[in-house]
Amino acid sequence: MEDTLGKAQEQKGKLEKLAEKLPFYKGYKEKELRRETDKLLRDDVARQLEVQWRRVADLQRQLLSGGMLIYVDDLQTVETRLRRFMDRVRGASYGYSGAFNVTKVKEDTLDAIYNFDITLLNNVEAIKTGLDDVQAAIDAGQEVPAAIRKASSIVGVANDTFGEREKILRGTA
Repeated sequence: MEDTLGKAQEQKGKLEKLAEKLPFYKGYKEKELRRETDKLLRDDVARQLEVQWRRVADLQRQLLSGGMLIYVDDLQTVETRLRRFMDRVRGASYGYSGAFNVTKVKEDTLDAIYNFDITLLNNVEAIKTGLDDVQAAIDAGQEVPAAIRKASSIVGVANDTFGEREKILRGTA
């Protein structure tokens, strides 16, 4: 993936570049750019997670039509966990601290959050692979419970890992 923050910095207008020469403006603008980049990245990750979440409904229909009703509830657990993860990514704080907030979020913390959020892309890929394995198991008609357990575990780990993000924002990580 391209460096979104670097790309955003390259696209600054002439007025913004001039305003950066003011001592108070430059730091403020860089923080805002980091926050916006983080939000854009998380929105993209949430969209990718939604694609995978919709796949779960399709996999459930395949289980029903294939006479494997017994596994539909297990796959519902994956759907619920995936929905929770997607909602957490979409609604996560992006490190805002206004001029009068008691707790200030520093640039290095914003960079750590951004780098953490880039790892979310690895979570999306792992979830996709887990659901690919469920699809393959359904197609083969075997090992379906194991594939569903694995997919559920992958989504569970992604959710647990996402909890670390709040620790970074609080400065306890």
